[in-house]
Amino acid sequence: MIRVDRVLGNVHHGFRAQGETLEELWLTPWEAQKRRLRKRTAGGWDLAIALTQASELADGDVLYAAPDVTVVARVEAGEVVVFRLEDVPSPGLLATRALRLGHVLGNQHWPVRLHRGDGSGRQALEIVVPLALDRRVVDAVIRAHQLDGVSYAFRPATPGEATGTSALGFPSQAPAPHADDVIGSVTAATQHVPAGDSGQASAHPHRHHPDHADRHDHGQDA
Repeated sequence: MIRVDRVLGNVHHGFRAQGETLEELWLTPWEAQKRRLRKRTAGGWDLAIALTQASELADGDVLYAAPDVTVVARVEAGEVVVFRLEDVPSPGLLATRALRLGHVLGNQHWPVRLHRGDGSGRQALEIVVPLALDRRVVDAVIRAHQLDGVSYAFRPATPGEATGTSALGFPSQAPAPHADDVIGSVTAATQHVPAGDSGQASAHPHRHHPDHADRHDHGQDA
């Protein structure tokens, strides 16, 4: 068994594997976020990962390097959910909707990436959230809040999108929608008392990452 307590480097950022054999340890985005994990490579190498620093594994991270073998982490693309704010003539209304969406995402501790452009020539802003939970759970959480003027879509992640690291970037074009996208408008009726654009809302139940241990006050929606 190989014990791993730190990342030696990354093959995408200059690390050159010297081992006779290159072994790949395939991880889901969920597994890549864990500090402790035990898993075998396709070739049967048994790894016990216990990272000493609070960081998640990235695609290409070198976990072990020896003359006979080098073990590299490979992270599956996973999925993301993409939020868009509908165009409205009132800057104040747009700001209110953006703040409510930000409150929901922050309350769930979901990391975000910002993309500028939607592939149609417009410069619409997209909020991209990597999925660390089942799509159905995420969909239920979003619908429960009934966010007026917000649409969202699930699609496969592009390389680097499914990691949990927050990033702010504005590429010229966002990835094209996938054929299997599930597009939803957060207006479905639920038993939750919705918060309108006036900003009045009741406290709400929601789910956390299974390893999440933080305690905080959810209070009233902004």
